[in-house]
Amino acid sequence: MPIGIAPNNDNLYNQECPISFRVIPKNGFILVSWRESTTKDLPWIFQIIHYSLSTQKATTIVSYTNTSPDTSKVPSINSISSDNRYVAFSLYPCWGCEALSKATLFVDLQTKSYKEIVASLPFTWGSNGSYTYKKLISRTCGQNEMGPCTVDSDTLPLETGSFY
Repeated sequence: MPIGIAPNNDNLYNQECPISFRVIPKNGFILVSWRESTTKDLPWIFQIIHYSLSTQKATTIVSYTNTSPDTSKVPSINSISSDNRYVAFSLYPCWGCEALSKATLFVDLQTKSYKEIVASLPFTWGSNGSYTYKKLISRTCGQNEMGPCTVDSDTLPLETGSFY
């Protein structure tokens, strides 16, 4: 266990299961964990936790409480910017549903702020929190297709955005 993280730490629960983990050079690590809620109405909780080398503390940045597949957001680490400040997460409706990304979540590890955009593929980090992506656009499935169906990303324009 890293220095500063004790089993009884408020940010890391004894019943938590890590489901996504990435070391961030010279910064610490980012962890996505899952645990069951103690409330019947909120069966699952997914947390994004950042362990900082400079402060030697774990901070929960975002928590998602999932009640149904229609509203669920299961985060999975997508990519880290070259300056190790920003992290992109794909948000899925269920664990193991990688083809069904709902959105992309961006986290600024320095300020602990975050924002979501419509699901995007492919996604590339630029500098100072900028990024390029193609929006994921739903379409009606054909007769012999199983859904969900999306517009071919090769036919879509490249979009640009910035964290701020």
